Amino acid sequence: MSAEEYSWQPKRLSDEEIQALLDSLAPEHPAPRKPGQRIWDVIDEIWSDVPDEELARIPPSDQVDHYLYGTPLPG
Repeated sequence: MSAEEYSWQPKRLSDEEIQALLDSLAPEHPAPRKPGQRIWDVIDEIWSDVPDEELARIPPSDQVDHYLYGTPLPG
């Protein structure tokens, strides 16, 4: 079948259909996004629930390569 013969187009989902799909994938953790809400606001909401003790465990950005790939620590 050539590309010209292949005419399938994906169905565009409405916001309600997308939300229903997301809710069915993780019903115990529904998507926190509200209609019209910016993604940065969603991220802020999610991060605001993380305790300071957990945030302190995240390595500084200049050490990420060391923890992921075993490169020497900077400095």
